[in-house]
Amino acid sequence: IDGKYTRLGADVNSDGVINAADFALRLTRVPRYTYGGQITYDIPVGDNMLSAVVSLDHRDQNFFTDDNKGVIEGANMLGARLSYAMTNGATIALFGKNLLNEVVHGGVTSLGGLIDKSGAFPLYITASFNPTTPVGTLSNFSVRPRTIGVEASVKF
Repeated sequence: IDGKYTRLGADVNSDGVINAADFALRLTRVPRYTYGGQITYDIPVGDNMLSAVVSLDHRDQNFFTDDNKGVIEGANMLGARLSYAMTNGATIALFGKNLLNEVVHGGVTSLGGLIDKSGAFPLYITASFNPTTPVGTLSNFSVRPRTIGVEASVKF
């Protein structure tokens, strides 16, 4: 996605003028590229089915501030699943999510003056320690850490 400004009514980068530097900034929360894919392989085992699935999704970095100084890092999500489906409707599966164990920020919010430049947290708010992220931000995580599990289900 080519998320750029086409009209401006204010100086976005705070250099005192609306100019080409403002129009060169990317729109907030719009990654340039997002894509994904999945490969599924099914193997009949008698009347049952063994299935293997591998998926990869990518999201480029994007910005959470209008001046593009606040960055949400890009991420690659790798997942896999091996399942055995039986004719009686029962399925058992082994799965893995976020196998690369990537930290994914779902959103980053500037806290303004709530946190001073020394890094003190008067309200006990955790901040992002990414050196490209301004001091005084609150981040939530939209993806759980690496998760591996077993799942059983029955259709009836």
